Amino acid sequence: VNGTAYGYVVTAYDATRESAYSSEVQATPMVVLAPPAELPSGGLVLLLDAGNAALGAADGSAVSTWRDASGGGRDAVAGAGRAPILATGSLGGDAVLRFDGQDDGMDLPAGFTDFTSGLTMFVVARPTAVRTGSKLVLLGSGAGQGNVALGRNGDGAGLQYFTTDGSGNYGWFATADALVANEAAVYAVAQEGGAASSAVTATVSRNGVVVGSGTVWVPPVMTRTQSRIGYSYWGSDGAFAGDVAEVILYSRALSGAEQSAVTAYLLDKYGLSATPAPPLGVPAGLSAGVGDGQVTLGWGGVSGATGYRVYRRTGGGTYVNVYQGAATGYVDTGLVNGTAYGYVVTAYDATRESAYSSEVQATPMVVLAPPAELPSG
Repeated sequence: VNGTAYGYVVTAYDATRESAYSSEVQATPMVVLAPPAELPSGGLVLLLDAGNAALGAADGSAVSTWRDASGGGRDAVAGAGRAPILATGSLGGDAVLRFDGQDDGMDLPAGFTDFTSGLTMFVVARPTAVRTGSKLVLLGSGAGQGNVALGRNGDGAGLQYFTTDGSGNYGWFATADALVANEAAVYAVAQEGGAASSAVTATVSRNGVVVGSGTVWVPPVMTRTQSRIGYSYWGSDGAFAGDVAEVILYSRALSGAEQSAVTAYLLDKYGLSATPAPPLGVPAGLSAGVGDGQVTLGWGGVSGATGYRVYRRTGGGTYVNVYQGAATGYVDTGLVNGTAYGYVVTAYDATRESAYSSEVQATPMVVLAPPAELPSG
């Protein structure tokens, strides 16, 4: 049974004797993941595809282990309370991992040692709220220690890419506007190779179009022990809020033709375009009616949307997706009478999701009705 841990020992025997047990080995069978044929193979050191996280996992479940398909076994893991949520069919029909922008984040194992042959990274992501200084991918061993980072440029609309040399000096640059809330894109970094701590050129692109370039350091050759997805070492940085569908990392500089091929593959896979469609409109007129243990919601339709998502929270907590479908109404049942619930709704299509609507509050309660003995008119 895949996912079940089995323990094995072996003995030797002849006609009259059997030896003691050998030492035990543990093994857990699982689906063997392999990179798709469209990706160049040389130097591939990380391949996280949310579709792999969906193997054996339910939509809406927390993902504590995101399996690496590069062949290197560099699975991303999340500590208790930090796991993003699996959302299947959310981006061009493919799965994403949804980070809440508060405390979600994943850790990568020690490794990612040598980038003297260059570095090429691709991240397919859709920010739902653009958090100050949020990091998509951060490799290193702590602040100023062999870092490689791609994230938001402070509180601007551009990206920031930086590396550090062996002495902890930063080389960085910011891009033109590239991050748009609720809009998915393929973000890519291409960095030249060179001697460790030498200065080289790197470029950052969005959907295959270069949005910025600058001089950075070739990171020192070292085992990076604190590499992360979605969150940072720096306390002033916000956590990433939104969806991550795929992370691909090479420890070499891909050729221009290889970069174009990978970008084309990802654009096609996730139904994206180098010229993105305008944002979807926000559903208007969200209303709520209460009943015994339930809330009845309704909202206006949005042109171009294929469906709607309803998110619910209690108090000032995190929104949880409770409905996804084409209807412009939903009855939320199984609620606790006397508890106040907050609701927002979004519109979506194959590649986009709108911003949240205005929130409505509703408190389910027992519905009182007049007794049958009274005339009703």
